[in-house]
Amino acid sequence: MHKKSKEIIFPPVAKDSPLDIDYVDQELNPNGTLYSFTVIHPSKKSGIEPYAIGFVNLPDFPVRIFGRLVQSGNPAIGDKYLMRPDAEFGHIFEKISQ
Repeated sequence: MHKKSKEIIFPPVAKDSPLDIDYVDQELNPNGTLYSFTVIHPSKKSGIEPYAIGFVNLPDFPVRIFGRLVQSGNPAIGDKYLMRPDAEFGHIFEKISQ
C-alpha cells in the first residue's frame, strides 16, 4: 500500500526497488470468490490428469489472483476458495466446503 495515497497495488513492489521506501506491505485476506476458470486437459501421453486454473477475487482489495484450483468435482463461478502457500506453484486455491 502506498504510504501517502493508501493505494493498494498487486503484486507488491520488489524489496530491491527504489520505490520500496514509499510502500508498506498489506496482508491480503486469503478467502476469495472464483471469477473465471478453465480446465486444462494435458496429452494422455504426459500422464498428467486434467486440472483447473482460474482467477479468484479477494474481498478486501481490488485484487484478482490467478492460480491452480484444488477441489473435488468441477469448479463453478462464484465458488469460495482459500489461498494457501504451495511449494510447487507458489500458491494454490482450495475450494471451501459450503
